[in-house]
Amino acid sequence: MSAVEAVDIDGVPHEVALADLSWRPSIYAVLIQDGSVLLVPQKGRGFDLPGGGVELGESLGEATVREVKEETGLDVDPGPVIAVRESFFVWAPADPAARAAYQCLMFYVTATVVGGSLSTDGFDSRERQDSAMARWVPLAALDTVKVASSRDFRPIVEAVAAGSR
Repeated sequence: MSAVEAVDIDGVPHEVALADLSWRPSIYAVLIQDGSVLLVPQKGRGFDLPGGGVELGESLGEATVREVKEETGLDVDPGPVIAVRESFFVWAPADPAARAAYQCLMFYVTATVVGGSLSTDGFDSRERQDSAMARWVPLAALDTVKVASSRDFRPIVEAVAAGSR
């Protein structure tokens, strides 16, 4: 095997040479509160769970705390891993200078808000261009949410919500 099929943020498939793939473990937090789930709007593309790449030397719990704080302004207490998904993903497929391809292991954890307030203060330059302030979305509206991720997170959120009722 010399190539894999990877999808971009819109679900469009791309053939990617193995030599062009980077390894990327990532963490995503499922925060449910008062019948709503916390989601981060991705401008023009839909919503994603708060999360992102795990840095070298960082535990999944540490990455959860950091990523949720950066993307939402909230402080959280991370819970257990509840799901793991795999994704082959292409970022910026049409821009040769920005294009990147990843083999992702996506870890999903529950988390509980312990402080902070919603803000965009922790956004990096890319997030300032592509994301908006996180918002609580009613679980009853979850099936109408457009997913801006290479994997549909809604079944995981629904499973967590069903277990918490």
